[in-house]
Amino acid sequence: MNPILEHKKTYITVSFTLAMIYAFLVGEQSIICRVADGMIYGTILFPIGNILWNIFRYALPSQKETGYLFIILFTLSVIVSVFIVGIESFALYLCFPDCFKDFAHTIPVRLFITWLLFIVFRLFYTSYL
Repeated sequence: MNPILEHKKTYITVSFTLAMIYAFLVGEQSIICRVADGMIYGTILFPIGNILWNIFRYALPSQKETGYLFIILFTLSVIVSVFIVGIESFALYLCFPDCFKDFAHTIPVRLFITWLLFIVFRLFYTSYL
């Protein structure tokens, strides 16, 4: 069973808590911009987690092909990280254009943290598979 559907309220709470911690640690903007950044990131993180569960559960090859699996997971992690930060950047630029200049300085750090969160998702979901 999908752990997101089993523990939906807990997953939403964890997603938005991680997003707020992420926004306040990385952000250089005002408090309003950080809260908006956290809300946007949490809104993106929740459905991406569900999509990743389905990819990890149904689309990855067997564990016997470790080299192939590593290449797929690394490529997927880069794509997901760029996708999340890209959507976050676009949404923040549309909603709060005055905050975007400070946001743009932290994009490499945000990509790295999102990549680390992908690894956490993978480790968490592996315990359910």
